[in-house]
Amino acid sequence: AKGIEELEAAADSEELTSAMTRRAVRFIRENASRPFFLYFAQVAVHIPLHGREDRVAHFRNRIQSGSQQTNALHAAMLETMDESVGSVMKAVKDAGIDDNTLVVFTSDNGGLHVQEGPNTPATSNHPLRAGKGHLYEGGLRVALLARQPGRIPAGSQPNLPCSSMDLQATLLDWAGVGAPPGDRDGRSFAGSLRGEGTSKAEPLYWHYPHYSNQGGRPGGVVREGDYKLIEFYESGYLELYDLAKDPSETRSLSQEKPEVANRMARMLADYRKRTSAQMPARNTNYVRVAIQPSGPGLIRLPAQDAQVFGEKLQYEPPAHKHTLGYWVNPADWAEWDAQATEPGDYMVEVLQGCGKGSGDSEVEIKAAGQSLRFKVQDTGHFQNFIRREIGVVRLTTERFRVEVRALSKPGVAVMDLRELSFRKRN
Repeated sequence: AKGIEELEAAADSEELTSAMTRRAVRFIRENASRPFFLYFAQVAVHIPLHGREDRVAHFRNRIQSGSQQTNALHAAMLETMDESVGSVMKAVKDAGIDDNTLVVFTSDNGGLHVQEGPNTPATSNHPLRAGKGHLYEGGLRVALLARQPGRIPAGSQPNLPCSSMDLQATLLDWAGVGAPPGDRDGRSFAGSLRGEGTSKAEPLYWHYPHYSNQGGRPGGVVREGDYKLIEFYESGYLELYDLAKDPSETRSLSQEKPEVANRMARMLADYRKRTSAQMPARNTNYVRVAIQPSGPGLIRLPAQDAQVFGEKLQYEPPAHKHTLGYWVNPADWAEWDAQATEPGDYMVEVLQGCGKGSGDSEVEIKAAGQSLRFKVQDTGHFQNFIRREIGVVRLTTERFRVEVRALSKPGVAVMDLRELSFRKRN
């Protein structure tokens, strides 16, 4: 805040967004007589979430049962940001430069859909899948709005996939300024904004070689037209989606269209080579930690701690899920390593959910060299979880491995599995 009068003078009770907005408005007024570039990075709606008490109360009273959006703090911050954008737009108009000013509004990632700090998850990106920190559309697809009266047709919606890396080239093109020498990552979409339809759609690439705070895993993405390919770097597994027909990314086409998936995988590999992209290195010293009892005679194996193998089975982190899901391939399986501190007989319990009509999958649980089998119960919805006792195994204090495998799948998916537990019998 040093050197910015509005921030230094802000009262402790004032929202940071309000003080930053006043500074942006002052900048516009002071520079209205000459060309300027204003970059205003909003802090709302980032975590930690907080909002004016009156606004939070207003939205808390409007939450509807069963709604995808239930976070009143997030809604209050959105209203504060909306008010801020309105103040900036008004300043441009009051300065008499409305017709000569391009305003662009966008974001750096999708909404936070999982728990990360107090008062989260912030939002749901439904119908898009996942959110911030993930390579699905909920994490990558963001708003992009642009306005300049007389140059951008009002209400137009150009159908051109683009990236935030394209903004530099677009703004230079818009201002009639030549691009600096050297390679550029982005391409101008100024023609599409003007309604000329002259911008050429280029493949879009993402490279994410690490783990995210939100549960995302290392991977890369290439989008070409309506096709989007995701490569998961840990396993090399490919998922292919047609975003025009399946924007929620519910059905991978990699097995049905292997020629498309393989061609786009080569595009992604060429991109990494061309850009000298760093890849994650395998930690050869890694030893899987055995899960210890969470209480006397109780070992809990939550979904988020599972080691998952196969094509589709994965941990789904949204708060209403917290489950192993997308178990549409019966060959996929999950593992945990665990260790009891007390020897004896333990009851094995599962916390499972299953969509209507998908019950009766046969599942095998292997633990400490013993095997139990059960049939999945239809619970009416994959996130309607019930706890069930499956059978008894005998444990020592030695480290042991737990495997959960599907033996049959009569419905669309095996089940959702939130937790496996071992409870010592008296």
